[in-house]
Amino acid sequence: CFSSILRSLGDSSTPLLAMIGGAITNICLDLLFVVVFKWGIAGAAIATLLAQFLTTIFCLYMLKKELPFKLELTKFKFEKKIIKNLLQLGSPLAFQNLIISIGGIMVQSVVNRFGFLFIAGFTATNKLYGLLEVAAISFGYAITTFNSQNLGAKQYERIKKGVAQAAFLSFCTSVIIGGSMILFGKHILLLFISGTPDQINKVLTISYKYLFIMAVCLPILYMLHSYRSALQGMENTFIPMVSGIVELFIRVGVALIFPIFLGQNGIYLAEVLAWTGAAVLLYISYKIKIYALLKGNSEITLNQGDKYNDEGASATDNIDGDITSKIKVSGKVDITKSGTYTITYTVTDKAGNRTEVTRKVTVVATITTTMSTTKKKTTTKKSYTSSGSVKTTRATTQRITTPPTIT
Repeated sequence: CFSSILRSLGDSSTPLLAMIGGAITNICLDLLFVVVFKWGIAGAAIATLLAQFLTTIFCLYMLKKELPFKLELTKFKFEKKIIKNLLQLGSPLAFQNLIISIGGIMVQSVVNRFGFLFIAGFTATNKLYGLLEVAAISFGYAITTFNSQNLGAKQYERIKKGVAQAAFLSFCTSVIIGGSMILFGKHILLLFISGTPDQINKVLTISYKYLFIMAVCLPILYMLHSYRSALQGMENTFIPMVSGIVELFIRVGVALIFPIFLGQNGIYLAEVLAWTGAAVLLYISYKIKIYALLKGNSEITLNQGDKYNDEGASATDNIDGDITSKIKVSGKVDITKSGTYTITYTVTDKAGNRTEVTRKVTVVATITTTMSTTKKKTTTKKSYTSSGSVKTTRATTQRITTPPTIT
């Protein structure tokens, strides 16, 4: 919890240090409790709990230093609205992780039918899955934090650019990791395989074939994480949950059907096809979401002196098609004077049907107050600027069969 709050504040180094410190502490306490004190399994459990406790205290301490306000237990209280929002955002994520885990269990039940050598090879490759995915998860944390901060600041263009750059970095990283696994995967897999020379060769063949397919398709997994995290950072956790359901059905369906025609090779495809289905859904959903954000708001509030950039409109007709070029714009915004201004977008199709939409822009006056205090014949002047509150309402898309539509 505390590490997530730190990430949301833009601090990703402290959770990393906490994780490293917790891992080192856990190892040291394991050696102390299990090897020295001979406490066995109980010692290992106690070591893990203590390491997690110390990590939590460290994150809380660092959080208290970074927050712009003081944490006090007496000020903690239940806010029904906040709790409701958290449940609305968090419940789909919890369900998403649940169904993905269920899919993995069902695939494992299919794998078990192919004998112990295939199970050993499949398991060896899955041990490397975390290594393949670790950078994707890290990019996901960064994208979620970046998008949520910029969404709150209504910097939609930055979201678009940031996600594009993160997706590019994710793709390049996946190519490097995938290429490394193709080149050195066999040597790494041997660390998880034991038995007779004949058994090792058979298991290595199975596991490397599976690893090779995942390594080649690794960019798909990284795109999946990028766009899933992008949507989550834009307050959309429903589509990521649906993508988890898509993964479940594809993964289980392929694992049950493909082996009938392709044998063991059908199992290898279950994972990458599940990635593909979910990634396509997430990418399309992200594009729709960012498009809706970038089209602009029907009501905008600015402070006096701010720069106003008209976001324009687009128009489509069920017969003429795209007629954006025919839009006529009327109205002006004077950012030097407070008041409410209306921008009107009008378009007429070939049949003479006319449609218009409006955007209301409110300019709020900037108030400057001068205060003076006198003490021992010394005057101190202080000034401040109240920027006013900014309220925006997302644009609604109008669709009229005839006459044309302006959005």
